[in-house]
Amino acid sequence: MFRSNHGPGRDGKPGGRRDSSRRLLFRYNDAGGGLYNGNHYVGAEVGTTYRGGVLFTIPAGQTVLAAELALDAKNVPDGPNTLEIYEVTASGAVLIASGGGVATYTDLGDGPQYASVPGVTSNLSLSINLDATAIAAINAAQGGQFAVGLVNANATNTASTDGIFGGGLSTDIRDLVLTRAGPAPVPTLSDWAMILFGLILAGGAAVYIQRREMAA
Repeated sequence: MFRSNHGPGRDGKPGGRRDSSRRLLFRYNDAGGGLYNGNHYVGAEVGTTYRGGVLFTIPAGQTVLAAELALDAKNVPDGPNTLEIYEVTASGAVLIASGGGVATYTDLGDGPQYASVPGVTSNLSLSINLDATAIAAINAAQGGQFAVGLVNANATNTASTDGIFGGGLSTDIRDLVLTRAGPAPVPTLSDWAMILFGLILAGGAAVYIQRREMAA
């Protein structure tokens, strides 16, 4: 489910809209093994490196002006770490099927970077503003799906454990909050009165000019 608020948008303009779309979780290890709708753990554990992500359903609507990724960071045993947010080109169908293998693992961290957040520690609530490239991708995905890849920039493929989002719960926040343009304003009675008055003036001027030309 997505939540919507039809009050003022984040930019304060009347009619702006914020909504948070439905989200599904996935992770891949460096051998290409995928896990869908389990968790989005990112980091290294017992010699294996993991990249995660979140797949969102974007409801169609007004143009998206800003996008904020809200995440609860749980269990960062060797932080603080830097969390990087990347474009994902794999389709929602591939991610849901845990498909693509190593290519999908690579895809989660090698495209355009939407944001980078240093200093991530345990039990930290993150509010991450995504860049213009991400906003363009979200607008292109309206009525469909949009995914982000999550990478722990500090994790290395060693026997140590260094992760973010380990032990996450289904109640943890993983939201994409969108600020949308408001709908076109509906003219008020006073607006219609001004429009009608302007039409009357224009019509009167046209009649006056026509009569002068006929009299000449």
